[in-house]
Amino acid sequence: MTERIRINKIKLDSTLTGKPVVHLHAPGAQYARFPVLYLFDPGLLVQVGIDPNGLEPGEDVHCNLWAHFEMSEKLNQRGNPYKNVVSLERIDAPATTTSTDNSAILGELRAIKALLLELLATDDVNRARAERIHTLNRAGRTGTAADPQTTEPVEPLSEAEARTEFYTLAGPAIAEDRADPGKVNDLARSANGEGWNTALAGLKELLAIN
Repeated sequence: MTERIRINKIKLDSTLTGKPVVHLHAPGAQYARFPVLYLFDPGLLVQVGIDPNGLEPGEDVHCNLWAHFEMSEKLNQRGNPYKNVVSLERIDAPATTTSTDNSAILGELRAIKALLLELLATDDVNRARAERIHTLNRAGRTGTAADPQTTEPVEPLSEAEARTEFYTLAGPAIAEDRADPGKVNDLARSANGEGWNTALAGLKELLAIN
């Protein structure tokens, strides 16, 4: 039966007999030093758009792919079966040096956005703010600034209000691929020291919203 494991780093090496072998590393600190699989046919890397001839021995190459393998009938010295890599599959999500999975963050941001807009829309006092947020999101999608003649002047936001607007803008921006999740996360973390108004200003700059 074929199984698969996610690979986020590869490194070209050679066997004791001088044959090329590619070390396949999985995400996680426990796999950073030792590979989870060995690829004895570097030509398979072409399946995921990597030229094996362009690899430098000993150089770490970060990637984002699935390695499909089968258990061999041959056993190693510890009595465990060898794992034979049979194919590689590219993962569409962009790879980074940290190989962060942002799916949970995206889901949380979408849920926050829906809840906040519902709360704002049901409060007459904050209805104008809900409309303003909608205008800002629309401006970010079209790449144009909101019309200052049709947007009411907004008083400086409290930290709580700035945090609310930050996540309300960030959710749809990430969902619609208008913002890099990593950069949004960095801005959110910076709010701990610099405040949510600063983080919000950075997000608006990232989205090209005035």
